[in-house]
Amino acid sequence: MEKIAYVFAGQGSQYIGMGAEFSDHPLFQQLSEHWSIPLADLFSEQPYWETHPFALQSMIATTSLVIASVVQKMITPAVVAGLSLGEYSALAFANAIEAKPLWKVLDQRSQWMEQISLQSPSQLLVVIGLSRDEVTTVLSRFQEVYIANHNAPDQVVIGSKAEIIESIKEALLHAGARRCVKLPVVVASHTPFMQPLVSQMRDFLEQVPTTSPAIPVVSNVTGVPHDELTWKSGLSKQLSSTVEWVRSIEWMVQQGITTFIEIGPGKVLSGLIQKIHPDAFTYSVNTLEDVLLLKSIKDKGGFK
Repeated sequence: MEKIAYVFAGQGSQYIGMGAEFSDHPLFQQLSEHWSIPLADLFSEQPYWETHPFALQSMIATTSLVIASVVQKMITPAVVAGLSLGEYSALAFANAIEAKPLWKVLDQRSQWMEQISLQSPSQLLVVIGLSRDEVTTVLSRFQEVYIANHNAPDQVVIGSKAEIIESIKEALLHAGARRCVKLPVVVASHTPFMQPLVSQMRDFLEQVPTTSPAIPVVSNVTGVPHDELTWKSGLSKQLSSTVEWVRSIEWMVQQGITTFIEIGPGKVLSGLIQKIHPDAFTYSVNTLEDVLLLKSIKDKGGFK
């Protein structure tokens, strides 16, 4: 019997028109009311979240939750996880936090990140072709540079001050990295640059209605499920701690997960999972066509 996990997309996977095929879902109407804008502004050629960057995280999370609600009618996951922002979506799917308070949290998270970027400019750099140990060796030559994400055996994201990122990039390429790509973000998330926000996030989460997750939600920080009673503290630590995606996938595989369904815009997570565990079955769902593919597989006896 297959054991299935949902994995929720993070920031950077967005595209114009994401979620449009599911625009009649009530959550999108509620999100438009949350921002006091017409529903159509979520899916236009220049959507609200593109001209108001603070809104992007909530739009990605809502798109993911809408798609998950459709997929859940066919396939029930044993466990869920999400990459960075996707962890918030995973917790919302697990009923630990409802959509309206989630939007308040994510809108505030975005604004805090913008403030931190102005106080201490930092950047993220994706390093492809080196192991975590090899990257760590190179980083030892520099100060205030950190591992932000361990995404795959040969993919690490690092964060540093903006003024030294080029020097670090040159050193990594010299050490054998195939590619080093700067991410279009305003601050080096999941590094100590974000430490000032950890207590703020924890306090903010304490002010909104939450409950224990209804199903296991794997923590980015530990790579194992959140404690049911202390998940808010763990989620807050995610802001300044390395995203242990490799460890998370490895833990789920050890628990018998054979199939991963990527929920939300993009297909990044499916590619990373294939690198971590090539025998895993992966499906990316962000369009109606993707949903119909899953239905076809289900109708033929899959996902038992």
